[in-house]
Amino acid sequence: MSRRRVRIGAAVVVGLATCAAVPNALAEVPIAGGNPTPGGGTVIVVVPGSSGGMPTSGSSPTTGSGSTSPIVCGYYTDDGTPVDDPESFGLSPGDWVVLACSVDGQPVGARQRVQWFPGTPLPAPQPNAAELAQVALGRLAVPLPTVASWPAPGGTSLVNLPVWLHVGNWSQLTASASAGGLTATITAEPVRAAWNMDEGTVTCASAGATYEPSIAPDAQSTDCSFTYQHSSGIRTDGNFHASGTLVWHMRWSATNGQGGDLGEISRTSAFTMRVEESQALVVSAG
Repeated sequence: MSRRRVRIGAAVVVGLATCAAVPNALAEVPIAGGNPTPGGGTVIVVVPGSSGGMPTSGSSPTTGSGSTSPIVCGYYTDDGTPVDDPESFGLSPGDWVVLACSVDGQPVGARQRVQWFPGTPLPAPQPNAAELAQVALGRLAVPLPTVASWPAPGGTSLVNLPVWLHVGNWSQLTASASAGGLTATITAEPVRAAWNMDEGTVTCASAGATYEPSIAPDAQSTDCSFTYQHSSGIRTDGNFHASGTLVWHMRWSATNGQGGDLGEISRTSAFTMRVEESQALVVSAG
């Protein structure tokens, strides 16, 4: 499953009315350190149980206790050249420079032209809701689904015996970013599990139930199962190669009332299932 980039809201505004001379190419310049972070200006992004980062297909997110990311600001010339040290760069008091800020490489706040004076702290930026939501999205950890079945993955089932299917981590995901009294939150709700069982597919609107061997079969049921019609002996290695895909629907909202729909994102986990045919031997008693 490929990773797709989601852009929230309108494009970042390049400059204020006084920034007409700022080239569009500046938007492509990586914004790194070189000047101190504005006093007290930080963006806090917390993903419960994760250090963030959207994994590519086939990987799992790193777990942790969350993270804090600062707003990093820097000065640039009109042609986009970073000014790491204004005095060494040759600026004189009152010279005009471009101020640009970012969080985790994501531009935040309007780029603006300001006058540089020695010892003057950088102006604190004011990110908008869409920018903060973009930061939060970049920190949202979307895990691989924890798939379970009965018989268990890698185990052996029988032809015409329903295989129970279950996703263990069917749960809501959230990530938030805050700055300047404004908070934006990304929420991802699980909406369905799509199972490719190598002989057919089934889509379930829930996590599916787990089978309890200690309970009588007729006393329990599931709304998510698949029944094989053939033995896996027809496959080269004797196994059906199946997979479970968990799909989340993402939305964002901010404390100023803004928000929007971000569509769906999914992750897939693979497993195998051996299926045999049950043979009955009839012995005549007479």
